[in-house]
Amino acid sequence: MIKVVFKLSVILLSVLVTLYISLCLMLRWGQTKLIFFPDSYIESTPQDYGLDYQDVWLSLGEDQVHGWWIPNTSRLGI
Repeated sequence: MIKVVFKLSVILLSVLVTLYISLCLMLRWGQTKLIFFPDSYIESTPQDYGLDYQDVWLSLGEDQVHGWWIPNTSRLGI
């Protein structure tokens, strides 16, 4: 009985270790697909969807980041 439990424990541990290593390798090789690389061309703006907006530029040292400020039009604050 003890040999069977030991054997099943070794098999379960082997499967878990294999799954863990496989997951780590998949994340390592596929991590570049998880990163968002935005286009430099803006295809649409919030105005195309009927939203009022203002252009916002944030200074980061020598660089700038562009974004949009979309004011809340709901009375509920949602």
